[in-house]
Amino acid sequence: MILCPNCHNKELPGAYFCGECGTQLISLEFLNTRMISKPTEDINDVISGSNSFPTRKVLQKPKDPNISLHLVESGKVIHLSDKKDFTLGRAVEGQSILPDVDLSAFDAFSLGVSRMHVSLRIFNGDVYVMDLGSSNGTKINGQKIVQHVEYSISHGDLVTLGRLKVQVLLIT
Repeated sequence: MILCPNCHNKELPGAYFCGECGTQLISLEFLNTRMISKPTEDINDVISGSNSFPTRKVLQKPKDPNISLHLVESGKVIHLSDKKDFTLGRAVEGQSILPDVDLSAFDAFSLGVSRMHVSLRIFNGDVYVMDLGSSNGTKINGQKIVQHVEYSISHGDLVTLGRLKVQVLLIT
């Protein structure tokens, strides 16, 4: 168990934040930088060797999709706002950190949805889902995913939170 340094709440190993007070539990001190090796060629030698320069290609930034969640059992659709990051889960009274999308109204508790079950993130036109350490796991198209690892998802993919089935709709 991990002990929160702020409120002394016990969290499961691998938790990033305290579920009670929101304090960050994982230190980023293990991240380090490394030196880039010195170039073997001088830029002036490279330029003088040729009079022609390659044409510059302009890459278009992919358009970020709008995300909608189709709750399969109820038939309801939840349209997500213009944010880039969302958390999905269920809210309970007294919970200090709430999910961006509360699935409580869709029988989330009895279907095994955790309070902070998954995150959805949009980056460079792609959408990623990550299980946030849920108790009952997450599946993408029937395949169980590893906690705290991002997986790319596509339009129409079925993401199962515990036993709650959510179809992801991406509109570009």
